[in-house]
Amino acid sequence: MKRAYTTIPVELCAYALLNQKVNPIRLYAYLKLHASGHLRYERDIFEHIKDWAEDLSIHKKTVQTCLQWLIDNKLVTINSNLKSIRIIGYEQLHRKFKFENKSAVVLEEKGYLHFKAFCCAAVIIYYRNKKRWLDCRSASKKGGARKNLKQSNRGFYPLPCEYLAKCLNVSKTTAFNYKVAAATQNFIEKKKNIVPVFNNVGDKMPREIYSVLERMDSDIITIGRFRKGKKFLRKVDSDLIGSNIIIKTKKYR
Repeated sequence: MKRAYTTIPVELCAYALLNQKVNPIRLYAYLKLHASGHLRYERDIFEHIKDWAEDLSIHKKTVQTCLQWLIDNKLVTINSNLKSIRIIGYEQLHRKFKFENKSAVVLEEKGYLHFKAFCCAAVIIYYRNKKRWLDCRSASKKGGARKNLKQSNRGFYPLPCEYLAKCLNVSKTTAFNYKVAAATQNFIEKKKNIVPVFNNVGDKMPREIYSVLERMDSDIITIGRFRKGKKFLRKVDSDLIGSNIIIKTKKYR
């Protein structure tokens, strides 16, 4: 019986994006959903490829190319005598690619149809969660409001493009495009993040300082990141990111 979902390693999603192997990894995850290690077939394998292509909404020649890549890289083996396809498990894959963490993301049907956007969301939410954890730990060491950091904005948390780009070793533009792709397919949600501006001693800066900044450095104002609130100056910060996907931890032996 077909399972409703599978959980794939977040690092596998990152691998697919960074190595331009989205479709091969998509096919691997699709096969994993249909079998827990082995998949029997009765007809000619090419007939099944046509079915897979239809399910994944990609051309059958693309599926053939992807299947060959999976075979060449020993993620899949085919026994034509037994008419069986063996798909390596996530634990073996974890060792093969030398992944470092056990975080995984739940992949359902919509994820297959928009797999690149799903992979984008997986890495975005993973690094958002990691950043939030690091920020909470840092605030705790400094005596800050650790609880407020965890509960602020009801599950939303900022993730600057610069931070994501550095984590993945990609350009800021690529990181931005990952966010757009994930948000377009509703795997993540974005909210504007307008925050107070503080001076060196931790006090909020009054709205009147806007005109002073404008005279001192017009570039600060023209980039459009500052706003004059009712009483205090505010700044448009990195978008708050909310998750519509589920991150879990894989349990390997």
